[in-house]
Amino acid sequence: IREVFAKSYLKWAQGDKGKIPWEDIQAPERFRAYSELDARLRQVGVASLGKMAYLKLNGGLGTSMGCEGPKSAIKVYEDKTFLDLIALQVNANKHIPVFFMNSFNTDKETEAILKKDQLEHQSFLQNKYPKIDVETKLPLEVKNKVLEWAPPGHGDVFFSLFGQGIVDKLLDQGVEYVFLS
Repeated sequence: IREVFAKSYLKWAQGDKGKIPWEDIQAPERFRAYSELDARLRQVGVASLGKMAYLKLNGGLGTSMGCEGPKSAIKVYEDKTFLDLIALQVNANKHIPVFFMNSFNTDKETEAILKKDQLEHQSFLQNKYPKIDVETKLPLEVKNKVLEWAPPGHGDVFFSLFGQGIVDKLLDQGVEYVFLS
């Protein structure tokens, strides 16, 4: 993880903004509806459910929307949060292992909601990186030490999955596919 951060930092320090040009982005092909699939493909899909895990990226705070906690804790339907709705869906299909990638900012509140919803799941934290002062290009130093760190975002999912041994856990459980949202 340090190596990834160091490479990213050096690119940034040399002027790389890390942006993908819009002209390089392609629209996805149309996905066929389940009802359009032939019987063989439906059977393959149903058989694969037992080899699937659900992974929810849950590191984002809702500060840009005026919230103080995880975006997934926003009440959206009949006093239910996004997490409550996820729990309802997943609890209807208990055979699917559920993972949440939280940030150090979202972990406590997320775990409290999921405990209330009695959702069987596993959580892991995404990495955290030091914030960099744009002027000095050095790590930020402020009174509140918590503010000196930042979660790297959803792109960190693969580094966290492999670096924390989650991929090995999934493979040990017979998981071959991960539904990531």
